[in-house]
Amino acid sequence: MLLLEKLILLLLCLALYLPGNLTIYAVVPVIAALTAAALGSYLDKPAWRAALFALYALGCLADPRLVFFLPLIGIDLFQGRFWPLILLAAWPLAASLPRLDWGLALSVAILIGLAWFLQDRGLKLARIRSQATEYEDLTRDRALRLEQKNKALMEKQDYEVRVATLRERNRIARDIHDHVGHLLTRAILQLGAIQTISRSGPLHEPLTGLKQTLDDSMTEIRRSLHDLHDASVDLTVELEAMVGPFTFCPVSLVIDLREKPDQPLVLAFLAIVREGLSNIARHSNATQASLLLREHPGFYQLTLRDNGTSQEADGPVDLEQLTGQKSSGIGLAGMAERVRALNGQINIRREQGFVILITVPRQDRTGGRRDE
Repeated sequence: MLLLEKLILLLLCLALYLPGNLTIYAVVPVIAALTAAALGSYLDKPAWRAALFALYALGCLADPRLVFFLPLIGIDLFQGRFWPLILLAAWPLAASLPRLDWGLALSVAILIGLAWFLQDRGLKLARIRSQATEYEDLTRDRALRLEQKNKALMEKQDYEVRVATLRERNRIARDIHDHVGHLLTRAILQLGAIQTISRSGPLHEPLTGLKQTLDDSMTEIRRSLHDLHDASVDLTVELEAMVGPFTFCPVSLVIDLREKPDQPLVLAFLAIVREGLSNIARHSNATQASLLLREHPGFYQLTLRDNGTSQEADGPVDLEQLTGQKSSGIGLAGMAERVRALNGQINIRREQGFVILITVPRQDRTGGRRDE
């Protein structure tokens, strides 16, 4: 809508019209022109605007004073394919020459040309604004995509760094175990042999103290290796590494952990998920599976679900009845034993597939059970 352009044309048309029309009825053509201009802004089809301009041109034959406002009505005509109808303005202009001088008629014609210029300028500005808005939206969309890609890249880099760190810890633990541990073990055995030979000699007590020192060192190394190995096992990384190569069916993985779980729970969950995926691949016809691990205020939740079909009715699964009937029952019984060892609960049921739901209470730092 060319409101500013129409306002400019209205003021110019009034500047031509008012000096010679200061009677009480001079407002009638102004109201008629404003009504037609408003209607032209409301109509969205070029054919209706062309019809409106043609009717206004006929009205100019009845009241020549309407000729002054032809530019105001004609500006809407330039927006459509019917703009050649602007030539109809020559008809009322020619008919009004006996009442208007040539200067006023020429001024009206110039204003019609100005109307075309203002309309063309307004459309170009609107097109530029539209392109600018589209470019801004495109730029914002590209910036958002770039931010998402950068975030994904950073997460991937963090994941790779974490995996590399865990692998390096595992390698160090393995190297210490294979080299230093074996050397200490050999030294302890050799020292034991020397003690046997020198049981009654003066070196017996010093050798006994040395052996105790080596035994303590071996114990500390084993404890350190155990801690280092535990630190090298990350539940999130291991689950992602377990689900990624699983090709039997797609598995959606959702992990929501705020703190690293205790090592017994980590090892139990890894064994349970490994057995569950193995059962899906060996005993189901599932086409989709999902794995959810979520940390709640008082417990951990592990849910493994698939959409495999079964001839048996939906409902809870009796582990005692299942064990011995199917080879998967032994694996499920092992899951239940691991969960019970952690004071947790396991619920296995058929529900549009096979669902394993496990809840294990969280332990506080002192080893006690944490209530919700």
